[in-house]
Amino acid sequence: DVILDYSIQGGFRLKRIKNERRRITSRCLVKGCPWRVHGFPTYDRKTYMLKTLKDEHNCLSATTNK
Repeated sequence: DVILDYSIQGGFRLKRIKNERRRITSRCLVKGCPWRVHGFPTYDRKTYMLKTLKDEHNCLSATTNK
């Protein structure tokens, strides 16, 4: 999942708002942060086409070393 990889690399926690057969929407877990992505599956049902991407975080990344 590319969105999961993005959140790990950037140190941000994301929440899936919609995970339906025809669409997916995720947002930043931090309340008030404008980051959001919305997309839908392509015909092969293996990849997604992004329709909307608000690629700006106004929150701090949650980097922790364990």
